[in-house]
Amino acid sequence: MPANHTPAFTYKNGMTILGIAEPHKPEDFISDQFTGLDFYSSFLDGSVQLNAQAAIRRCMQRGQSFQDIVEEMGEETRDYARDHIINCNIAYALSIPAPDWNAMYRYCKTISADYDNEFLDFNYMLRELNHINLANLYAVILDTDDSNRDDFLKYICLKDVEVMRLALLFDDEDTVNQLADRSKSQVLARATIDRNLAIFKFDPFSRVRVAMGVSDGMSMGELFERTTNQILAIGKAGDLGCNFFDKNPSQQYRMAPEHLPVAIRCPTSDVTYRKPSTGLLRMKDLVIDDVDQKLHQYPQFPRFLALFKHEVSELVAKTVGDQIYPIHHELNAILASIARAMDQQGLSMQHYFMKHCASLSPGEILDILERESFTRQQYLGALLKFNGSDNPKIVNKSSFLIMAESVEAFKGLELNDHQLRTLYEHFPDKAFLDRMSDHGVERQLITDLGL
Repeated sequence: MPANHTPAFTYKNGMTILGIAEPHKPEDFISDQFTGLDFYSSFLDGSVQLNAQAAIRRCMQRGQSFQDIVEEMGEETRDYARDHIINCNIAYALSIPAPDWNAMYRYCKTISADYDNEFLDFNYMLRELNHINLANLYAVILDTDDSNRDDFLKYICLKDVEVMRLALLFDDEDTVNQLADRSKSQVLARATIDRNLAIFKFDPFSRVRVAMGVSDGMSMGELFERTTNQILAIGKAGDLGCNFFDKNPSQQYRMAPEHLPVAIRCPTSDVTYRKPSTGLLRMKDLVIDDVDQKLHQYPQFPRFLALFKHEVSELVAKTVGDQIYPIHHELNAILASIARAMDQQGLSMQHYFMKHCASLSPGEILDILERESFTRQQYLGALLKFNGSDNPKIVNKSSFLIMAESVEAFKGLELNDHQLRTLYEHFPDKAFLDRMSDHGVERQLITDLGL
């Protein structure tokens, strides 16, 4: 490859080298220039892909084989780089729709069949490019002939479930229905729709939802998935003490300008840089940016909990119990809101505490309940005792239960400095600070100042 090439450099047969690096391994086919702003500008307006399509179309019309194209490029660069540039241009050309896309796809597949090099693969490159702009990927899928469709989806490693996710992302009712009709089971198809709808931000006016005819725009199946996602996202967000953001690449939301990312990470150099808000879309950048799924906004949530509060409580207990680092205050607030909602539906938080925090057996719990020997004040005191542990796992089990209570519930208790500090950390109420000893206030101020 010429050492001093510019972004506009093309070979005499029209092949572009814009954004192409000579790789040391397949995933390096995209250079830092590919992820630079100049390339984004050319890539987003389609000029790079259109240039590549013109070059591939010319080769197709002339009936050239892969080797013919390599030889036509002359001695401007080494054979290795010429092969690589052709594969990249094929990927560029097939990454956007065209009137003759299906013909180009069949041609590229034919000439590549004669190309024996496992190291370079235009299908791998095409998969990378397709994830940069979901709109182009979906448009290509919709325009693909039935004779090419299964083959193309296999090449880009997409199954029907991923196509279903894209159809829901773009609110394409027709494609959703077609995929559902292809399913062996309508029950399974509906479950797939619910599961995928649950990873997007809720849009009650989407065409798919309206066509489903569900009361309040959401099925109980989807609400179950959203509730599960909410609790599991809290568990993932607590890993290694990281911030409260779920970075699961499958969690995406409908594309809107105000939600588009303004920073991107180069997959090769691992450097993060800013980009203009031009609409560049990559699946892993479309994560839900707030761990709070706002379950309480859905009218069906109380009825859902009334029926499945025990199952939800078990999932909460397992998720919280698995955390080895302190759960963040904001996450505990979400868990507390779920706990209050379960309590309103008849699941006693004292019963939850005895089972999942104190680890009492069913018989021991029944004996305590029959004797009425676990008063509310004792329960509140036990919460504070557990929260004073040096073991983060024990603290996690009680923190959200403390926050599920009102501030006033604790103000009538006899409390020592340590318990007052615990409550002040959960509820920044000055009343707890005022009741501390001078030494307790001093320690709290040191903590607040980070000293």
